[in-house]
Amino acid sequence: MKKSGFLLTLICLAAVTFSSGCTQNSTPKLNDSKPEAEASSPRLKVVTSTTQLSTILESVGGEHVTVTSIIPPKENPLDYEIRPEDIQKLSDADIFVLYDWQIEKFNRQVLDSASNSHLVLVKLTIINSWLVPAGQTEIVDKIAGALSQIDRKNETSYYNAAKKYKTSVDDKEYSVLSNLVRKLPSTITSPNVICAKEMEDFIKWMGLTVVATYDGHRPITPDVLRELIEKGKAQKVATVADDLQSGQDNLVLAREIGARRFLFSSYPGGFDYAWSWAETIDANISLLLRASLEC
Repeated sequence: MKKSGFLLTLICLAAVTFSSGCTQNSTPKLNDSKPEAEASSPRLKVVTSTTQLSTILESVGGEHVTVTSIIPPKENPLDYEIRPEDIQKLSDADIFVLYDWQIEKFNRQVLDSASNSHLVLVKLTIINSWLVPAGQTEIVDKIAGALSQIDRKNETSYYNAAKKYKTSVDDKEYSVLSNLVRKLPSTITSPNVICAKEMEDFIKWMGLTVVATYDGHRPITPDVLRELIEKGKAQKVATVADDLQSGQDNLVLAREIGARRFLFSSYPGGFDYAWSWAETIDANISLLLRASLEC
């Protein structure tokens, strides 16, 4: 690990001041066959708290960054306990990107233990759910802005990559919603859904109706369960959607209502075959359509 003397630069993304020591220009080798103008600089070492952020950073940062994430995609981000290997990742990083609600987990004690004097902290405050296109656009814009201020010589590259990524998000949204409009009416027995709070925006984005939600990261109490069952029966709920990363098992709720229960993933990598936002969206929708047909 690096010597102590921790100096943390906090990026709030509204009025931001960055340390100029985040990037270094490499010295061309004497025998380097590339022209000096084409000699590449060292990649920024970026660590993210989750795969939600790492997948976007890889797209926006491209060849200018190397990215690793800390919390495994199938684990509950609230219950996750920091491990020695996570501290090592932070000790070697140039940038650490996380959500503002994770500051308590990655607190001063954790960051100080990394003994990294040049680590730049990028704290993201996001209004929209990561799963919906608006959330994707929001995160992409803030990540592009942060990278551009840290590494100004590659600013154009970051903003061009962000623009390309957002275009792909718009195209995906159009494709998904166009197909759902045709498929859902003939497959789903009821548009009414009870879901984990973490999935509410995604369910609504697909045009379904959320009649009730529950905290996906806490066990449902008997009183809340009874209320959900009554509401589910009254509203003819056909689907109970859990959040895979919360670890909840609400089969009892679904069975009592007479609905189909299944897991949506909030994170890339939650399903082994879905390692991007688009793939995660496709996997969740596929589960919804399949569940509707089997109800």
